[in-house]
This record gives sequence, C-alpha cells and structure tokens, in this order.
Amino acid sequence: CIQATGICFYLSADTGLLTQRQIHDANPAQRPALTTLALHDEIATTLTEREPLYMATMDHILQANRSTADLVDDVLVALGCKEWDYQNKERIMDRY
Repeated sequence: CIQATGICFYLSADTGLLTQRQIHDANPAQRPALTTLALHDEIATTLTEREPLYMATMDHILQANRSTADLVDDVLVALGCKEWDYQNKERIMDRY
C-alpha cells in the first residue's frame, strides 16, 4: 500500500499537457498504447479511470504545469519546510 510507505504526492496534469508530453517524448516505445483509441482519447479515458485512485491515495497534489522550481517549493511547503536556503540545502529555521 502506497499510503503505508510514506508521503504520496500526486503530480496532476490535464489531458492536453499529457498528450503534448507524449507526442514530444524522446522514447515513445517506452509507453506503448494501451488501447486502439487516438492518443488524446486514450489519455483522457485512462485518466478518467485512474484519477479517483490517485486522489484517494495522495497526501498532497501538485500541478504539473508549474515549473520545476515551483514544484520543489510546493513539496517543501507541504513537508513543513516553509523557508528553504537552496544554496546551503537546509531549512532556515533549523539554524536557530
């Protein structure tokens, strides 16, 4: 069970973003088609089926359309590290 092993983050992306990422994937063979549907339709169908499971399992939700730096900030805030010194890789509040 994922919930028993630690904190679970769900990186949520809409069908359009997932389709674009799949189209531009450098290694498309790594993700073979699951159905005979067009790519966008397959992603939409699969996401509709799976998202309730993801939502039931996750502790925190992150939006995939945000930058990597913003996602890191979101994770740190979710973990209670509201102020982070990136250069020294430590929580500012731990210094005091």
